[in-house]
Amino acid sequence: MSMGDELAGASLNVGEKAAGAAIDLTVKTIDIIGKLLQYLFEKKRENNRLENEKKITDMKLKAEYDISSSDMTGIKSGEVSANKLVKNAKETFNSIVPIKDGINELDKKFITSKAKEYGIPVAFNDVNGLLIK
Repeated sequence: MSMGDELAGASLNVGEKAAGAAIDLTVKTIDIIGKLLQYLFEKKRENNRLENEKKITDMKLKAEYDISSSDMTGIKSGEVSANKLVKNAKETFNSIVPIKDGINELDKKFITSKAKEYGIPVAFNDVNGLLIK
């Protein structure tokens, strides 16, 4: 065998191995892209399902409690007077729940601490306790 034939055979062998590696890499890349697209599709479907469940829950709550808006961006936790609370409730069509017999001091402290913890505005009136949700 001549030197040229050996060189041609070695070149062909290297080219064949390079083509095989490129095919393997392409197959793996396509497989990974397919898995990524499947994951993104499932994630999007799950997000849509959760959004739909939230919308349905919101609609049920609004229908059950006659709530037309839950926007309380104008009220900050811990800085609410009863007058401001009533005004905001009227503007946002939220409900105010008067408590017939009032609230004792321990209940006020507990409710205030929980409201502050969750960022819910709450105010108390000297005559009746007023809560807004």
